[in-house]
Amino acid sequence: MIKSVLFDMDGVLIDSFDTCFNSFNFVLSNFGYKTFDKKEYKKRFWGFFIKRDFKIATNAGNDKINEMLKFYTKNYPKFIKEIKVYDNVPDVLKKMKKQKLKLAVITSTLREVTKKILLYFKLLKFFDVIVCGDDVKKPKPEPDMIFEVCKKLNVRPEECLVVGDTESDEKAAKAANSKFILVRNENDLKKIISKLP
Repeated sequence: MIKSVLFDMDGVLIDSFDTCFNSFNFVLSNFGYKTFDKKEYKKRFWGFFIKRDFKIATNAGNDKINEMLKFYTKNYPKFIKEIKVYDNVPDVLKKMKKQKLKLAVITSTLREVTKKILLYFKLLKFFDVIVCGDDVKKPKPEPDMIFEVCKKLNVRPEECLVVGDTESDEKAAKAANSKFILVRNENDLKKIISKLP
């Protein structure tokens, strides 16, 4: 029986692709590194932890990467207005809360940035737990985020439904032995309600 639903954030709750793409290139450009087009960004960086992305994009050392992460966190609010919350999200979350389901966010986005986004769009109140890329040693596609949620909510991985839009989300769910639903668009999110007990 499903007791908890774990949502990826970017591409599931919010349409943030352009924001992530633009902010990523903004940081790279500011530090004098090569930027990427949308096709390459989606293939190589979308859905992964930003620290990993900067390492792959720059091959820089830890001190430089940490400097870039601070700059990224500081400047991300400049791009937040480009984000769109998918239309069905508030209704779906309200219905799930009425069903007494425990809700969580598992996102590769940094915690400070995640909280800013969820607060800005008034979504934070729906979630019992948030686990971010910088909260665990091994972010998605490893299952550590799911295990962390389970520990905090006192549920088992097999009692969790993971909702994601990338292969990274699916691999994490499979490794944790959790159920998984792929969301390709905002209408898919609405269909989740009918699949719940």
